[in-house]
Amino acid sequence: MTSPTIEKLRDEWLSSNDRHLYSHIGFFMSWFAAAEMSVSFLLALATKSIDMEGFKLLVRGMDARVKCERLRKASKSYKPIGAALDDRLKNFEKTMIGTRNKIAHSVVVCPEPFDKIYFCSHNEWPSQYFEVADKNPNPPEFISTIALFKQGLWLNFFSYDLHSLVKTEAQAVVLEITHPHSPTRQAFLEDLNQ
Repeated sequence: MTSPTIEKLRDEWLSSNDRHLYSHIGFFMSWFAAAEMSVSFLLALATKSIDMEGFKLLVRGMDARVKCERLRKASKSYKPIGAALDDRLKNFEKTMIGTRNKIAHSVVVCPEPFDKIYFCSHNEWPSQYFEVADKNPNPPEFISTIALFKQGLWLNFFSYDLHSLVKTEAQAVVLEITHPHSPTRQAFLEDLNQ
C-alpha cells in the first residue's frame, strides 16, 4: 500500500466510531506500560542491579504481577515498602493488571452507544452481534469507557508517584510515596463505583 492510502485509512479509522475503542484502550495501555516500567526500575534498585542491559534481559517479558512479587521480596533485604506504596501496588496488582490482561487476551469491541468495552472470546459476544431472535448464552465481561479512563488516569498518577520515588530513593530509608498523586485503593474503588 502506498503511504497516502495508509494515511487515508488511518484517518478514516481514527474518525470512525472505533475511535472510542482506540482512545480509551490506548490511554490505559500507555500509562500501564509507564507504571510497569517504573516498577521494573524500582526492582532494579531493590536488587542493586547496576548493569541495566543485563537487568533488562532478565525482566523483559516478565509479567507485571511477577515484577511486583519480586519487588516485595527484594525490598525485605533492601528497603522496606511503605504503607502508601504498598496500598498502590495492591491496586496495580488487583485491578490494573487484571484489566490489562483482559485487553491483551480478548477481542475488544465497543459497540453503540460506545459507553462499554467488551472483552470477547470464542463464545462470548455482546448481544448487538446476534440476531434479535437469537439469545446470547454467554455475555462477555465489559468495562464502561469512563471506568477504563479512570483506571488509565490512576495509572498516570501512579506513574508520576513512582517516578518521584525513584528520583528520591537514594536518600530514603523506606520505599515510600511521600506526596501521592494517585488515590488510595479504597478511594479509587469508591470513585470507580460512582
